[in-house]
Amino acid sequence: PFAAEVRSLLLGGKVATATGAEIGGRSSCGGMATQSSRDEAGLEEAQETLEKDADGEEEDEEEDEETRGKTQQEIVDVVVQEFFDEMAFSGEKPTPEMVALQGTWEDLASGCIIDIVGNIADFNDGTDIHHATHASEGLTLRGFIFRRAMEEGLLTWQRPEGGTMLWARADHVLHDPTWAKNFHHFKVSRTVLRRRLARALEEEDLESVSAMQLAWESAWGCPKEATPTQELRLAAGRHLIPGVCVRHRRHDLRAVVLGCEPWVRATHARRMTEEERDLAARPGLNSYRLQPMYCCLLDDRDISGGGIVFMPEADLIPDDEVYPLESTFVPTLLEPLDAI
Repeated sequence: PFAAEVRSLLLGGKVATATGAEIGGRSSCGGMATQSSRDEAGLEEAQETLEKDADGEEEDEEEDEETRGKTQQEIVDVVVQEFFDEMAFSGEKPTPEMVALQGTWEDLASGCIIDIVGNIADFNDGTDIHHATHASEGLTLRGFIFRRAMEEGLLTWQRPEGGTMLWARADHVLHDPTWAKNFHHFKVSRTVLRRRLARALEEEDLESVSAMQLAWESAWGCPKEATPTQELRLAAGRHLIPGVCVRHRRHDLRAVVLGCEPWVRATHARRMTEEERDLAARPGLNSYRLQPMYCCLLDDRDISGGGIVFMPEADLIPDDEVYPLESTFVPTLLEPLDAI
């Protein structure tokens, strides 16, 4: 996302982590790691934080460091927001159509989340930001022309050469605007922790292993900005990170996690059965769509040819016995970590 990219530049490209509230629970590590986890240069700060915890530094020194980090982050957030707003409202003022479109939408065809601020749109798909223009054909965005707003609150966009976007208000995002940011922050922190745990096991550093195992069994990595409700939701999936082997709760399929999403996108929602939606629902959540989804590589022994599917968090159980996963894609996507 555009704002995240600016933050990364202002912070020197580092990913900040913080220790959060600890919630005990059963541990299961899985046994594989994604290729991308080899490159830890951009996660140096997370590793340093973990090393400090393992070495048992004084609490007051840690609190000072956390306070400095928080102050820096607050300053960066203000700078980014001012920069974002300045770009959004520079030039001509937003047209009445754009004023009505302000906020967060979801493209029902692709599942992309679109943030509209002023005259610009961020599709959160790595394509940078897009400026809306007003021509004789009407309001144009990313090559699509705005056609009409339907009674159900849906917006229709069309390309002259073919292609349609159908937007709806992303109520599941608006329900908890900070959830996605805290979710990804938590998953990055947990991935770094697991990688460091594997290294300590290989080096037979038992003191560090003990400290990091306790962190793994807790909800270590929860952002300090997370609400109590978010902490509980994050803790429920604390062992589900890229590289962890899992088993499907109902169909007993073996798989390994490759990636994760903070919510159910529209494209996945259409394929979910009523039973899956009921299982994905959680007390305190307004919609089953607020349940995280995980991209998983299936075991060739369970499904001929294997394949990659998205599964709701409620359907997944971490299972060490699934390791090693058998798939033709393993050599390309994964590396074995026998230590964990």
